[in-house]
Amino acid sequence: MNRLRGQYFSAFLAILLVPLLVPGQARWRAQFVRAVGGKEIPVVAAWSSDARLAYGTEKTVPVGDVWQRRGEVYVVTLAGEKERILKHDYFRGGQERPFSFSVDRISWSPDTTKLGVELTLTIEEAATALFLFKSKGGELRIKDGANLIAGYGGAWLADNASLGMLEEALAPRLLHRVFVVRVEAGRMIPLFRPRTFSAVAWVPGKMQAVLVERDAEFVQAPKLLVGDLASGQVKELGEVPDYLGGLQATPDGERFSYFVGQNKLIVRQLSGELIGEATIPVGRYGWLGKSGAIAFLEPEELGKDTGWLAVWDPARQVQTRLIADERIRDFWLAPDGSLVAVLTADEVPELKIYRLESSSP
Repeated sequence: MNRLRGQYFSAFLAILLVPLLVPGQARWRAQFVRAVGGKEIPVVAAWSSDARLAYGTEKTVPVGDVWQRRGEVYVVTLAGEKERILKHDYFRGGQERPFSFSVDRISWSPDTTKLGVELTLTIEEAATALFLFKSKGGELRIKDGANLIAGYGGAWLADNASLGMLEEALAPRLLHRVFVVRVEAGRMIPLFRPRTFSAVAWVPGKMQAVLVERDAEFVQAPKLLVGDLASGQVKELGEVPDYLGGLQATPDGERFSYFVGQNKLIVRQLSGELIGEATIPVGRYGWLGKSGAIAFLEPEELGKDTGWLAVWDPARQVQTRLIADERIRDFWLAPDGSLVAVLTADEVPELKIYRLESSSP
């Protein structure tokens, strides 16, 4: 397979992503909405398309002579109305079982009626599964009566009836295989075999995924592919020998991005055509809806996982801190980029919601 043709466009081409702005103008600003949560420590969150925030917490509870880690999941509105979806004693049954579990990931269905909650359960060894719930409470069961699917990295797909999932091909999660679950039919469909992937990005609004293929020995150069989750067909886009990580699809389902250097994020169309690049540090980032701007974690120091929420504006090729007085550990963006939930870097972390607004030229 030949490498993706052409040299990287110069960075100024990225201005095609958004309209030009007046030099020096502050395009983005953050307005505090509310803090959510309670005594438990938030660990993960996800926004629905109707501005509800699902978040998972972590707490320790006494079980006999030992303390165990347990998680809970809530859904909260911007008005502060909160509903618990998963309680820490969810697995209790007739008596307390001797294991801990953590909430690792939450995903919303596009129609906002369903949630996928990824839990890692530790008994003698860790096992991860995706548990299915209704977004207003209650379990969602597949045809065989279960409400869980073994696997990780799951996401609801565009048809609202299927889930894209990963299974381990090379431990510890160095390589993955892809499969799709048809929830109502209870069918698991393996895809793209025997290919294995180091990264998978589910494309919002489409039955597609962007994939980085790797061989088991990591000898060949990484390859970019787009996979059709309905037909099982793949389209090879070319080799990316300088691929570093951070693969994401944009919220509009039209583009994807990945790092090729410590401060270089490449942006491409799903066809593989190069659009431009962004100068942001390798790490946590997310797209601000369809604006073309990118929010990212600006680290306090090289290698640290705390810092400030910042935005890269391709129109001016500049970085600006969005919440200059709030050190954070993580953040989660609403699909349209209008809201963000940040996890503060305080000794006792808080989950805070901000509204993001952009000014007009």
